[in-house]
Amino acid sequence: MGRFFSIIIVSFFLCGCAPDVDQIVKDWEEKGWSKVRKHGLQKDYKRHSILMSERAKAVEVSWVQNGERKTKLYRQDSHYYMALRFFCKDDDEFAIVMRKRK
Repeated sequence: MGRFFSIIIVSFFLCGCAPDVDQIVKDWEEKGWSKVRKHGLQKDYKRHSILMSERAKAVEVSWVQNGERKTKLYRQDSHYYMALRFFCKDDDEFAIVMRKRK
């Protein structure tokens, strides 16, 4: 019986809570990246992803605000750019752009 409750508690912590946005940004800052800009409205989200490439000439960041998709291009001339994309429960998305020197 105790093992059953342990499994339920572990499942709740693994599936029930998304990491805090500020903590995700802080983790990347500790790896040498700096926050550049936020696109879209930050709100509760269900999952997030990372978009980055050290080979691409640019990184296109997209977000959805009130059902409308928007994009911005970041050229990778002197810096590498990365987008942390957050997918919200209402199908909107917001993105945090980070960079680090080449």
